[in-house]
Amino acid sequence: TINLAQSFGYLQKKAVLDYSQLEHAPELEYYELSHGQRRLWVLAQLEENQIAYNIPQVLALEGEIDREILAKVFETVIRRHESLRTTFIFVGGQPRQKINDFESLGFKLEYIDLRDRQEVEKEVKVLIDKEMAMAFDLQRGPLIRAVLFQLAEKKFVIFFNLHHIICDGWSMRVLVNELLLLYGVYRENKESPLEPLVFQYKDYSFWQTSEVGKAAVKLQEAFWLEEFSGD
Repeated sequence: TINLAQSFGYLQKKAVLDYSQLEHAPELEYYELSHGQRRLWVLAQLEENQIAYNIPQVLALEGEIDREILAKVFETVIRRHESLRTTFIFVGGQPRQKINDFESLGFKLEYIDLRDRQEVEKEVKVLIDKEMAMAFDLQRGPLIRAVLFQLAEKKFVIFFNLHHIICDGWSMRVLVNELLLLYGVYRENKESPLEPLVFQYKDYSFWQTSEVGKAAVKLQEAFWLEEFSGD
């Protein structure tokens, strides 16, 4: 695939960022935003109660669901990924990432029992639409919300929502896979098989805003300015 891309003029060496120099960021109280985070942060400031960058996910499940185990699964995943515990605050007039511990984040898996409702399918859709329309507070957080709806004795819907500043489509697939894996493991009273993460997102954003990262971006900038020069 790489060879094919290069044959069409893509992935030339001079245009590719070198991530091999990525190192662990030092332990700091706050971290600079990555370029992508900064763009989303600015857009969030332009319109109050902005929901365009919410990323919702709905999972329909049938069978027995243990709410305590599911809550433990969400806690494990949120503890594992620092980005899910990140909020964005002002420090010295600039937005900065703050990585919170799980306890201070204020995350809680909500539970709504709809078994006594007449039109349960319609009711859950209304509630999910309402949840989707709720904006996130980037400064206070948490930037992930989750609700377990019970529709019948063995019929459930899990809804969770994240802000795009801490997640994207690829990350959502990773998140869903880890949630499902851990639920199955914890149901069998086993320990998590997931290895600790080598890097967290703050390591990438720290690299991107470092002198090495800035130099790499300058190379890309020069490449694309040349590529699109002229008319």
